[in-house]
Amino acid sequence: MGADKANLSVGGRTMLEHSRHLLRCAGAGSVIVLGRDSEPDGIADRLPGTGPVSAITDYLAASEPGGKHLFLPVDMPGLTVKLLVSLVKKDGWASYKRYHLPLLAVANGRTPSPIRRIQDLLTAHDAARVTPPPGSDRAFVNLNRPEELARWRTLQSA
Repeated sequence: MGADKANLSVGGRTMLEHSRHLLRCAGAGSVIVLGRDSEPDGIADRLPGTGPVSAITDYLAASEPGGKHLFLPVDMPGLTVKLLVSLVKKDGWASYKRYHLPLLAVANGRTPSPIRRIQDLLTAHDAARVTPPPGSDRAFVNLNRPEELARWRTLQSA
């Protein structure tokens, strides 16, 4: 992307601010930012550069067993509170079919290993795969390249 995606603006907020807002509106008691110890309530990655799986598993291993945790990336600005709340209502691990994030996880004090992909993490925990509502594909778009961000901004202003 050429810049830190978390600090890029979408809809008048940074992607990180937008994600925090979504989580709070979905009922999160606290918002922890994995991989960013410089943020309020941020936690450094034990293995920087290895992607989200190690950060997620480390966080869950240190969490109170039985606690539900919702994980989402900062680069999916189309996610909605309604989609997040739908996952939070599940009893165990869950994500949307065809998408690995956002994901709902339940801490259980164990870290399956070696797991390097979110897909494998979901499989290891027998995650429910929730059918996304019709017409919600745009909500799951990842913005990974400058042209994707430009297209997103154009669609939002239309």
